[in-house]
Amino acid sequence: MNWHHWIGIVLCLSVVCWSTGAEADGVLYPRSHGPERGYHACLVADRSFADLEMAAAPRRSAAVTHFGLVFRYVDDGNLYRLVLRSGQQDFRVEKVIEGVSDYATTRYVPFDSRPNQWYHVRLRAVGPEVRVWIDGELMYEGSGFDELDAGAVGVTVFDPALAEFDEFEVRSPEDGSLLFADSFDDHALSDWVAVGPPDVKGEWAVQEKVDRQPPAREFEVVSQFEVCPSTGENRSMFEFSSLLAMADGRLFTAFIEENQHGTPPWAAMPSSGRLWCAWSDDLGESWTRRRLFVDTPLDDRHCYVTQLEDGRLLATFWVQLVAFGTRGVINYATTSDDGGVTWSDPVRWGSPHGGWAPEGMVQVAGSSSVTVPAQRHPDGRLYQAVATVGHDGRPPAEAGLLWSSDGGRTWGDYVTVAFDPERRISYVEPAILRLSGGRWVCVMRTEVPIDPGTTHPYRLGPSMWCTSEDGRIWSEPQEMPLD
Repeated sequence: MNWHHWIGIVLCLSVVCWSTGAEADGVLYPRSHGPERGYHACLVADRSFADLEMAAAPRRSAAVTHFGLVFRYVDDGNLYRLVLRSGQQDFRVEKVIEGVSDYATTRYVPFDSRPNQWYHVRLRAVGPEVRVWIDGELMYEGSGFDELDAGAVGVTVFDPALAEFDEFEVRSPEDGSLLFADSFDDHALSDWVAVGPPDVKGEWAVQEKVDRQPPAREFEVVSQFEVCPSTGENRSMFEFSSLLAMADGRLFTAFIEENQHGTPPWAAMPSSGRLWCAWSDDLGESWTRRRLFVDTPLDDRHCYVTQLEDGRLLATFWVQLVAFGTRGVINYATTSDDGGVTWSDPVRWGSPHGGWAPEGMVQVAGSSSVTVPAQRHPDGRLYQAVATVGHDGRPPAEAGLLWSSDGGRTWGDYVTVAFDPERRISYVEPAILRLSGGRWVCVMRTEVPIDPGTTHPYRLGPSMWCTSEDGRIWSEPQEMPLD
Protein backbone atom coordinates (compact mmCIF):
# COMPACT_ATOMS: atom_id res chain seq x y z
CA MET A 1 0.00 0.00 0.00
CA ASN A 2 1.54 3.32 -1.02
CA TRP A 3 1.38 6.63 0.79
CA HIS A 4 -1.56 7.91 -1.29
CA HIS A 5 -3.75 5.18 0.19
CA TRP A 6 -2.65 6.02 3.72
CA ILE A 7 -3.61 9.69 3.20
CA GLY A 8 -7.01 8.61 1.91
CA ILE A 9 -7.58 6.38 4.93
CA VAL A 10 -6.54 9.11 7.37
CA LEU A 11 -8.83 11.64 5.72
CA CYS A 12 -11.76 9.25 5.78
CA LEU A 13 -11.17 8.43 9.44
CA SER A 14 -11.06 12.12 10.25
CA VAL A 15 -14.41 12.72 8.60
CA VAL A 16 -15.98 9.70 10.26
CA CYS A 17 -14.73 10.70 13.72
CA TRP A 18 -16.04 14.25 13.39
CA SER A 19 -19.39 13.23 11.97
CA THR A 20 -20.03 10.61 14.63
CA GLY A 21 -19.88 13.07 17.49
CA ALA A 22 -16.24 13.80 18.32
CA GLU A 23 -15.94 17.26 19.85
CA ALA A 24 -15.04 20.12 17.52
CA ASP A 25 -12.93 23.09 18.55
CA GLY A 26 -15.17 25.46 20.51
CA VAL A 27 -15.12 29.11 21.57
CA LEU A 28 -16.97 30.99 24.30
CA TYR A 29 -19.26 33.82 23.17
CA PRO A 30 -22.12 35.99 24.50
CA ARG A 31 -25.25 34.50 22.92
CA SER A 32 -27.49 37.29 24.17
CA HIS A 33 -27.24 40.72 25.79
CA GLY A 34 -29.64 42.48 28.14
CA PRO A 35 -31.80 45.35 26.85
CA GLU A 36 -29.45 48.04 28.17
CA ARG A 37 -25.90 48.73 27.05
CA GLY A 38 -23.15 47.92 29.51
CA TYR A 39 -20.64 45.32 30.70
CA HIS A 40 -21.62 41.79 31.50
CA ALA A 41 -19.24 38.90 32.07
CA CYS A 42 -18.78 35.15 32.16
CA LEU A 43 -16.71 34.04 35.16
CA VAL A 44 -15.06 30.87 36.36
CA ALA A 45 -17.62 29.64 38.90
CA ASP A 46 -16.92 29.13 42.59
CA ARG A 47 -13.23 30.04 42.32
CA SER A 48 -11.35 32.98 43.79
CA PHE A 49 -7.83 34.01 42.83
CA ALA A 50 -5.48 36.52 44.44
CA ASP A 51 -2.08 36.80 42.74
CA LEU A 52 -2.34 35.25 39.31
CA GLU A 53 -1.24 35.11 35.72
CA MET A 54 -4.21 34.72 33.36
CA ALA A 55 -4.38 34.42 29.59
CA ALA A 56 -6.97 34.12 26.85
CA ALA A 57 -7.34 34.41 23.09
CA PRO A 58 -10.08 36.96 22.26
CA ARG A 59 -11.49 37.84 18.84
CA ARG A 60 -14.08 40.49 18.01
CA SER A 61 -16.47 41.25 15.20
CA ALA A 62 -16.54 44.65 13.54
CA ALA A 63 -19.45 45.75 15.76
CA VAL A 64 -17.73 45.18 19.12
CA THR A 65 -16.37 48.29 20.84
CA HIS A 66 -15.29 47.04 24.31
CA PHE A 67 -14.19 43.52 25.25
CA GLY A 68 -11.58 41.89 27.46
CA LEU A 69 -10.78 40.13 30.72
CA VAL A 70 -12.05 40.40 34.31
CA PHE A 71 -10.02 39.66 37.46
CA ARG A 72 -10.48 40.10 41.21
CA TYR A 73 -14.22 40.30 40.63
CA VAL A 74 -16.14 40.64 43.90
CA ASP A 75 -19.47 41.89 42.50
CA ASP A 76 -20.72 44.16 39.70
CA GLY A 77 -19.59 47.21 41.65
CA ASN A 78 -16.13 45.97 42.70
CA LEU A 79 -13.80 44.45 40.13
CA TYR A 80 -10.83 45.00 37.83
CA ARG A 81 -11.05 44.53 34.07
CA LEU A 82 -8.76 44.78 31.08
CA VAL A 83 -10.79 46.47 28.33
CA LEU A 84 -9.72 46.53 24.67
CA ARG A 85 -11.47 49.44 22.94
CA SER A 86 -11.63 48.94 19.18
CA GLY A 87 -13.14 52.32 18.33
CA GLN A 88 -10.43 54.23 20.22
CA GLN A 89 -7.64 51.82 19.21
CA ASP A 90 -6.38 51.37 22.75
CA PHE A 91 -6.83 49.41 25.96
CA ARG A 92 -7.03 50.22 29.65
CA VAL A 93 -7.01 48.38 32.96
CA GLU A 94 -10.07 49.72 34.72
CA LYS A 95 -10.86 49.70 38.41
CA VAL A 96 -14.51 49.64 39.50
CA ILE A 97 -14.76 50.32 43.23
CA GLU A 98 -18.13 50.78 44.91
CA GLY A 99 -19.67 51.28 41.49
CA VAL A 100 -17.30 54.06 40.40
CA SER A 101 -15.07 53.43 37.37
CA ASP A 102 -11.48 54.65 37.46
CA TYR A 103 -9.00 54.09 34.67
CA ALA A 104 -6.60 56.90 35.59
CA THR A 105 -4.12 54.30 36.84
CA THR A 106 -3.36 53.00 33.34
CA ARG A 107 -5.08 55.69 31.28
CA TYR A 108 -5.07 54.55 27.66
CA VAL A 109 -2.45 52.33 26.03
CA PRO A 110 -2.42 52.46 22.20
CA PHE A 111 -3.48 49.16 20.64
CA ASP A 112 -5.45 48.62 17.44
CA SER A 113 -7.49 45.42 17.54
CA ARG A 114 -8.67 44.25 14.12
CA PRO A 115 -12.00 42.52 13.43
CA ASN A 116 -11.93 38.72 13.10
CA GLN A 117 -8.32 38.45 14.29
CA TRP A 118 -7.24 36.36 17.27
CA TYR A 119 -4.94 37.92 19.87
CA HIS A 120 -3.12 36.29 22.76
CA VAL A 121 -3.63 38.44 25.86
CA ARG A 122 -1.77 37.71 29.10
CA LEU A 123 -2.23 39.60 32.38
CA ARG A 124 -0.13 39.23 35.53
CA ALA A 125 -1.46 40.66 38.81
CA VAL A 126 0.73 40.41 41.92
CA GLY A 127 -0.39 42.57 44.82
CA PRO A 128 -0.99 46.11 43.54
CA GLU A 129 1.13 45.56 40.41
CA VAL A 130 -0.29 44.63 37.01
CA ARG A 131 1.41 43.78 33.72
CA VAL A 132 -0.20 43.17 30.34
CA TRP A 133 1.24 41.38 27.30
CA ILE A 134 -0.44 41.17 23.89
CA ASP A 135 0.96 38.67 21.41
CA GLY A 136 4.05 38.33 23.59
CA GLU A 137 4.85 42.04 23.76
CA LEU A 138 4.82 43.77 27.15
CA MET A 139 2.35 46.63 26.64
CA TYR A 140 1.79 47.89 30.18
CA GLU A 141 3.23 47.62 33.66
CA GLY A 142 2.17 49.67 36.62
CA SER A 143 0.92 49.76 40.18
CA GLY A 144 -2.04 51.10 42.13
CA PHE A 145 -4.40 48.09 42.12
CA ASP A 146 -4.53 47.70 45.87
CA GLU A 147 -8.27 48.03 46.64
CA LEU A 148 -9.14 44.39 45.87
CA ASP A 149 -7.05 41.46 47.09
CA ALA A 150 -8.81 38.55 45.39
CA GLY A 151 -11.86 37.61 43.37
CA ALA A 152 -13.23 35.72 40.39
CA VAL A 153 -11.79 35.77 36.87
CA GLY A 154 -13.38 35.64 33.43
CA VAL A 155 -14.16 37.53 30.24
CA THR A 156 -16.38 40.53 29.50
CA VAL A 157 -18.08 42.42 26.66
CA PHE A 158 -19.98 45.69 26.47
CA ASP A 159 -21.94 45.39 23.23
CA PRO A 160 -24.76 43.18 21.94
CA ALA A 161 -22.39 41.91 19.26
CA LEU A 162 -20.21 38.90 18.59
CA ALA A 163 -17.00 38.56 20.59
CA GLU A 164 -15.30 35.17 21.05
CA PHE A 165 -12.84 33.83 23.62
CA ASP A 166 -10.64 30.73 23.51
CA GLU A 167 -7.74 29.07 25.37
CA PHE A 168 -8.54 30.56 28.79
CA GLU A 169 -6.14 29.69 31.61
CA VAL A 170 -5.00 30.82 35.04
CA ARG A 171 -1.54 30.03 36.42
CA SER A 172 0.40 30.69 39.59
CA PRO A 173 2.73 33.68 39.17
CA GLU A 174 5.26 31.99 41.46
CA ASP A 175 5.96 28.68 39.73
CA GLY A 176 3.74 28.80 36.63
CA SER A 177 1.63 25.86 37.78
CA LEU A 178 -1.76 25.58 36.08
CA LEU A 179 -4.68 26.55 38.35
CA PHE A 180 -7.51 26.49 35.78
CA ALA A 181 -7.84 25.99 32.03
CA ASP A 182 -10.64 25.69 29.49
CA SER A 183 -10.32 25.45 25.72
CA PHE A 184 -14.12 25.02 25.39
CA ASP A 185 -13.68 22.02 23.13
CA ASP A 186 -16.12 19.96 25.21
CA HIS A 187 -18.79 22.62 24.51
CA ALA A 188 -19.76 22.60 28.19
CA LEU A 189 -19.99 25.57 30.57
CA SER A 190 -20.45 23.75 33.86
CA ASP A 191 -17.41 25.59 35.26
CA TRP A 192 -18.69 29.04 34.25
CA VAL A 193 -21.38 31.47 35.39
CA ALA A 194 -22.85 34.59 33.73
CA VAL A 195 -22.95 37.80 35.79
CA GLY A 196 -23.88 41.42 35.23
CA PRO A 197 -26.44 44.09 36.09
CA PRO A 198 -30.02 42.81 35.69
CA ASP A 199 -30.77 44.82 32.52
CA VAL A 200 -27.34 44.08 31.01
CA LYS A 201 -26.62 40.47 32.00
CA GLY A 202 -26.70 38.15 29.01
CA GLU A 203 -26.52 34.46 28.24
CA TRP A 204 -23.18 32.86 27.34
CA ALA A 205 -22.64 29.72 25.26
CA VAL A 206 -20.05 27.78 23.27
CA GLN A 207 -20.07 27.55 19.49
CA GLU A 208 -17.85 25.89 16.94
CA LYS A 209 -14.70 27.78 16.07
CA VAL A 210 -14.73 28.90 12.44
CA ASP A 211 -12.45 30.92 10.21
CA ARG A 212 -13.55 34.51 9.80
CA GLN A 213 -11.96 36.73 7.20
CA PRO A 214 -11.28 40.41 7.86
CA PRO A 215 -14.16 42.56 6.55
CA ALA A 216 -13.86 43.76 2.98
CA ARG A 217 -12.83 47.39 2.77
CA GLU A 218 -14.03 49.56 -0.08
CA PHE A 219 -11.88 52.50 0.93
CA GLU A 220 -8.23 53.21 1.54
CA VAL A 221 -6.74 54.99 4.51
CA VAL A 222 -4.62 57.71 2.94
CA SER A 223 -3.29 59.24 6.14
CA GLN A 224 -4.04 59.59 9.82
CA PHE A 225 -3.40 62.61 11.98
CA GLU A 226 -3.19 63.37 15.68
CA VAL A 227 -3.94 66.95 16.56
CA CYS A 228 -4.05 66.69 20.32
CA PRO A 229 -2.71 63.66 22.21
CA SER A 230 -3.85 62.97 25.75
CA THR A 231 -2.22 65.24 28.29
CA GLY A 232 -2.38 62.63 31.05
CA GLU A 233 -4.68 64.85 33.06
CA ASN A 234 -7.97 63.61 34.46
CA ARG A 235 -9.92 65.58 31.86
CA SER A 236 -8.04 64.56 28.74
CA MET A 237 -10.43 62.89 26.33
CA PHE A 238 -10.31 64.65 22.96
CA GLU A 239 -12.96 63.35 20.60
CA PHE A 240 -15.67 64.02 18.00
CA SER A 241 -13.47 66.05 15.71
CA SER A 242 -14.89 67.79 12.65
CA LEU A 243 -12.68 68.47 9.64
CA LEU A 244 -13.08 71.21 7.02
CA ALA A 245 -10.98 71.71 3.87
CA MET A 246 -11.03 75.49 3.44
CA ALA A 247 -10.87 77.27 0.10
CA ASP A 248 -7.28 78.42 0.74
CA GLY A 249 -6.10 74.79 1.06
CA ARG A 250 -5.76 74.69 4.83
CA LEU A 251 -7.52 72.20 7.08
CA PHE A 252 -9.52 73.34 10.09
CA THR A 253 -10.62 71.01 12.88
CA ALA A 254 -12.69 71.48 16.04
CA PHE A 255 -13.09 68.88 18.78
CA ILE A 256 -14.42 68.30 22.29
CA GLU A 257 -12.37 67.98 25.47
CA GLU A 258 -14.18 66.13 28.26
CA ASN A 259 -13.50 63.66 31.06
CA GLN A 260 -15.99 61.06 29.91
CA HIS A 261 -18.24 60.42 26.92
CA GLY A 262 -21.47 62.33 27.42
CA THR A 263 -22.66 64.61 30.17
CA PRO A 264 -22.79 63.41 33.77
CA PRO A 265 -25.42 65.10 35.97
CA TRP A 266 -22.78 67.12 37.80
CA ALA A 267 -21.10 68.46 34.67
CA ALA A 268 -21.01 72.17 35.42
CA MET A 269 -17.63 73.78 34.83
CA PRO A 270 -14.88 72.91 35.15
CA SER A 271 -15.96 69.34 34.43
CA SER A 272 -18.21 69.84 31.41
CA GLY A 273 -17.10 69.71 27.79
CA ARG A 274 -15.35 72.54 26.00
CA LEU A 275 -14.25 73.01 22.38
CA TRP A 276 -10.79 73.44 20.84
CA CYS A 277 -9.63 74.08 17.28
CA ALA A 278 -6.44 73.80 15.21
CA TRP A 279 -5.18 74.29 11.64
CA SER A 280 -2.91 72.47 9.21
CA ASP A 281 -1.09 73.92 6.16
CA ASP A 282 0.22 70.55 4.90
CA LEU A 283 -2.87 68.32 4.63
CA GLY A 284 -2.66 67.12 8.19
CA GLU A 285 1.03 66.23 8.44
CA SER A 286 1.50 68.88 11.12
CA TRP A 287 -0.86 71.06 13.14
CA THR A 288 -0.81 74.32 15.04
CA ARG A 289 -1.12 74.28 18.79
CA ARG A 290 -4.73 73.83 19.81
CA ARG A 291 -6.65 77.01 20.58
CA LEU A 292 -9.62 77.28 22.94
CA PHE A 293 -12.69 77.79 20.79
CA VAL A 294 -15.73 77.73 23.10
CA ASP A 295 -15.84 77.29 26.88
CA THR A 296 -19.13 78.18 28.58
CA PRO A 297 -20.46 77.02 31.98
CA LEU A 298 -22.61 74.57 30.00
CA ASP A 299 -21.54 71.33 28.36
CA ASP A 300 -20.28 72.56 24.97
CA ARG A 301 -20.41 69.78 22.38
CA HIS A 302 -20.21 68.79 18.74
CA CYS A 303 -18.88 71.71 16.72
CA TYR A 304 -19.26 71.43 12.95
CA VAL A 305 -17.96 74.01 10.47
CA THR A 306 -19.03 74.99 6.93
CA GLN A 307 -17.46 77.56 4.62
CA LEU A 308 -20.01 79.93 3.09
CA GLU A 309 -19.93 81.29 -0.46
CA ASP A 310 -18.45 84.59 0.72
CA GLY A 311 -15.55 82.77 2.43
CA ARG A 312 -16.77 83.12 6.00
CA LEU A 313 -16.80 80.08 8.27
CA LEU A 314 -20.06 79.08 9.94
CA ALA A 315 -19.73 76.92 13.07
CA THR A 316 -22.69 75.26 14.77
CA PHE A 317 -22.45 73.62 18.17
CA TRP A 318 -24.79 72.71 20.98
CA VAL A 319 -24.85 72.57 24.76
CA GLN A 320 -26.58 70.16 27.08
CA LEU A 321 -28.57 71.37 30.07
CA VAL A 322 -28.61 68.25 32.22
CA ALA A 323 -26.37 69.89 34.83
CA PHE A 324 -29.12 72.47 35.38
CA GLY A 325 -31.87 69.92 35.79
CA THR A 326 -33.33 70.40 32.30
CA ARG A 327 -33.33 67.74 29.63
CA GLY A 328 -32.54 68.86 26.12
CA VAL A 329 -30.01 70.92 24.19
CA ILE A 330 -29.64 74.42 22.81
CA ASN A 331 -28.03 75.00 19.42
CA TYR A 332 -25.73 77.93 18.72
CA ALA A 333 -24.09 79.41 15.64
CA THR A 334 -21.02 81.62 15.27
CA THR A 335 -19.08 82.96 12.28
CA SER A 336 -15.46 83.84 11.47
CA ASP A 337 -14.16 86.30 8.86
CA ASP A 338 -10.49 85.37 9.27
CA GLY A 339 -10.33 81.61 8.72
CA GLY A 340 -11.26 80.63 12.25
CA VAL A 341 -8.85 82.81 14.23
CA THR A 342 -11.58 84.98 15.77
CA TRP A 343 -15.28 84.30 16.04
CA SER A 344 -18.45 86.27 16.62
CA ASP A 345 -20.37 85.89 19.86
CA PRO A 346 -22.40 82.67 19.67
CA VAL A 347 -26.06 83.25 18.88
CA ARG A 348 -28.78 80.80 19.73
CA TRP A 349 -30.54 79.40 16.72
CA GLY A 350 -33.64 81.39 15.96
CA SER A 351 -36.47 81.52 13.48
CA PRO A 352 -38.28 84.49 11.93
CA HIS A 353 -41.50 82.85 13.04
CA GLY A 354 -40.54 82.41 16.69
CA GLY A 355 -39.64 78.72 16.47
CA TRP A 356 -38.95 76.30 13.64
CA ALA A 357 -40.01 73.13 15.43
CA PRO A 358 -43.10 71.23 14.25
CA GLU A 359 -46.22 71.11 16.38
CA GLY A 360 -45.52 69.61 19.79
CA MET A 361 -41.75 69.93 19.35
CA VAL A 362 -39.67 72.55 21.15
CA GLN A 363 -35.96 73.17 21.40
CA VAL A 364 -35.22 73.08 25.12
CA ALA A 365 -37.73 70.82 26.87
CA GLY A 366 -37.10 68.39 24.03
CA SER A 367 -34.01 68.71 21.92
CA SER A 368 -32.68 69.35 18.45
CA SER A 369 -29.21 67.88 18.27
CA VAL A 370 -26.80 68.44 15.41
CA THR A 371 -24.10 65.88 14.62
CA VAL A 372 -23.02 66.85 11.07
CA PRO A 373 -22.12 70.18 9.46
CA ALA A 374 -24.56 72.29 7.48
CA GLN A 375 -24.37 71.82 3.71
CA ARG A 376 -24.73 74.31 0.86
CA HIS A 377 -27.53 73.82 -1.66
CA PRO A 378 -26.91 74.92 -5.27
CA ASP A 379 -29.52 77.69 -4.82
CA GLY A 380 -27.37 79.29 -2.09
CA ARG A 381 -29.37 78.16 0.93
CA LEU A 382 -28.02 75.98 3.73
CA TYR A 383 -29.60 72.75 4.90
CA GLN A 384 -28.97 71.02 8.21
CA ALA A 385 -29.85 67.53 9.47
CA VAL A 386 -31.26 67.50 13.01
CA ALA A 387 -32.87 65.10 15.47
CA THR A 388 -35.65 66.40 17.68
CA VAL A 389 -37.69 65.04 20.61
CA GLY A 390 -41.20 65.94 21.70
CA HIS A 391 -41.76 68.63 24.32
CA ASP A 392 -43.02 65.97 26.74
CA GLY A 393 -39.71 64.13 26.51
CA ARG A 394 -41.34 61.02 25.07
CA PRO A 395 -40.19 59.11 22.06
CA PRO A 396 -39.94 58.78 19.27
CA ALA A 397 -37.15 61.11 18.31
CA GLU A 398 -37.45 61.99 14.65
CA ALA A 399 -34.91 62.90 12.00
CA GLY A 400 -35.56 66.15 10.21
CA LEU A 401 -34.18 68.71 7.77
CA LEU A 402 -33.88 72.46 8.39
CA TRP A 403 -33.24 75.29 5.92
CA SER A 404 -31.57 78.68 6.31
CA SER A 405 -31.68 81.54 3.79
CA ASP A 406 -29.52 83.98 5.77
CA GLY A 407 -26.23 82.16 6.26
CA GLY A 408 -27.25 80.15 9.31
CA ARG A 409 -28.54 83.00 11.50
CA THR A 410 -32.12 81.71 11.42
CA TRP A 411 -33.53 78.33 10.50
CA GLY A 412 -36.97 77.24 9.37
CA ASP A 413 -38.95 75.29 6.75
CA TYR A 414 -38.69 72.11 8.77
CA VAL A 415 -39.17 68.79 6.96
CA THR A 416 -39.67 65.45 8.74
CA VAL A 417 -37.38 62.81 7.25
CA ALA A 418 -37.98 59.74 9.45
CA PHE A 419 -40.59 59.24 12.18
CA ASP A 420 -42.27 56.26 13.84
CA PRO A 421 -45.86 57.14 14.80
CA GLU A 422 -46.14 53.92 16.82
CA ARG A 423 -43.34 55.08 19.15
CA ARG A 424 -41.30 51.90 18.77
CA ILE A 425 -38.05 53.43 17.57
CA SER A 426 -36.20 56.76 17.68
CA TYR A 427 -34.22 58.13 14.75
CA VAL A 428 -31.15 60.04 15.95
CA GLU A 429 -27.89 61.53 14.63
CA PRO A 430 -29.01 61.83 11.00
CA ALA A 431 -26.58 62.75 8.20
CA ILE A 432 -28.17 64.13 5.03
CA LEU A 433 -26.55 64.84 1.67
CA ARG A 434 -27.89 66.05 -1.65
CA LEU A 435 -26.05 64.21 -4.43
CA SER A 436 -24.84 65.99 -7.55
CA GLY A 437 -27.68 64.47 -9.59
CA GLY A 438 -30.32 65.95 -7.28
CA ARG A 439 -31.17 62.82 -5.27
CA TRP A 440 -31.10 63.00 -1.46
CA VAL A 441 -29.79 60.38 0.96
CA CYS A 442 -30.14 60.25 4.75
CA VAL A 443 -28.42 57.76 7.07
CA MET A 444 -29.07 57.61 10.81
CA ARG A 445 -28.72 55.45 13.85
CA THR A 446 -31.66 54.32 15.93
CA GLU A 447 -32.55 53.76 19.57
CA VAL A 448 -35.24 51.40 20.88
CA PRO A 449 -36.70 52.48 24.27
CA ILE A 450 -36.61 49.83 26.99
CA ASP A 451 -39.84 51.10 28.52
CA PRO A 452 -42.70 52.34 26.28
CA GLY A 453 -43.28 56.07 26.53
CA THR A 454 -39.71 56.94 27.55
CA THR A 455 -36.48 57.91 25.83
CA HIS A 456 -34.08 56.44 28.40
CA PRO A 457 -32.90 53.83 28.98
CA TYR A 458 -32.65 52.41 25.48
CA ARG A 459 -30.88 49.76 23.48
CA LEU A 460 -29.23 50.43 20.15
CA GLY A 461 -31.24 49.63 17.06
CA PRO A 462 -29.97 49.08 13.49
CA SER A 463 -28.51 51.79 11.29
CA MET A 464 -31.18 52.98 8.84
CA TRP A 465 -31.31 54.95 5.60
CA CYS A 466 -33.88 56.57 3.33
CA THR A 467 -33.92 58.61 0.13
CA SER A 468 -35.78 61.51 -1.47
CA GLU A 469 -36.05 62.98 -4.95
CA ASP A 470 -36.79 66.53 -3.76
CA GLY A 471 -35.68 66.71 -0.09
CA ARG A 472 -39.29 67.01 1.09
CA ILE A 473 -40.92 63.61 0.57
CA TRP A 474 -38.81 60.76 1.94
CA SER A 475 -39.00 57.00 1.52
CA GLU A 476 -39.70 54.71 4.46
CA PRO A 477 -36.47 54.02 6.40
CA GLN A 478 -34.88 50.65 5.79
CA GLU A 479 -32.06 48.82 7.51
CA MET A 480 -28.55 49.35 6.17
CA PRO A 481 -26.47 46.29 5.18
CA LEU A 482 -23.95 46.73 8.01
CA ASP A 483 -22.47 44.34 10.56
